Amino acid sequence: MSDMDYKYKGRFSVARLVISILSFVACVIILVQSCAVGFVNSVDNSEDASGSAGFILMIFILVGAIVGIATRNSRKKVGPIVAGIIYILGGLMSLIFTGGTYGDLIIWAVVSIIFGIFFIVAGALNKAD
Repeated sequence: MSDMDYKYKGRFSVARLVISILSFVACVIILVQSCAVGFVNSVDNSEDASGSAGFILMIFILVGAIVGIATRNSRKKVGPIVAGIIYILGGLMSLIFTGGTYGDLIIWAVVSIIFGIFFIVAGALNKAD
């Protein structure tokens, strides 16, 4: 195989793909849980916003996963770093709005932050042209 035939893949491209696919699965779980919590909050006339915070986290994880898949083979640093920032922002926002009704939201927020840190590290290790 010559140098011209070799296609450079971004640092940890397979791991970024796997994390993005796991993020899609997590989005479905978070969506179902958030809808259930939102329903319970509306029935109980609670002012807890954790169901909505879970839905917002799901959107952030979904966008982060899409950016992660789209930039997994990129040589540039910016794509994975942007995906990481999206994951971290979603996780931090969810930690701020965590209420008593949706206890799993803390777990999903921490998972999102861990995914974000991984993407930022992987992006920082990429060789930029």
